[in-house]
Amino acid sequence: MNLWPIFPISIWYPVSSQHRCLTSKDEGNVVTMLKCPNCICEISLAMSQQLALKTAGSMRVSFPILELLHLRLQDMMRMLTLPNGFLGNSTL
Repeated sequence: MNLWPIFPISIWYPVSSQHRCLTSKDEGNVVTMLKCPNCICEISLAMSQQLALKTAGSMRVSFPILELLHLRLQDMMRMLTLPNGFLGNSTL
């Protein structure tokens, strides 16, 4: 990631109704991208409970250029619980 120029990053998944579940490779890519909070301008994710737990730590920092945030669980029967300090408390 250090070699990449600074461009705004949009994280969207699923990208179509045919691809509803993230693969383990997709989850790894999401976790990697979340390590660049200064570049992320949009996040729209339908994620597994496992990915939500994995990314909770990464999302305890501020995302200064974030303009859109849409998080949901793939399992519609469960509620997505956000941790204390989510987005570095910048949403308060």
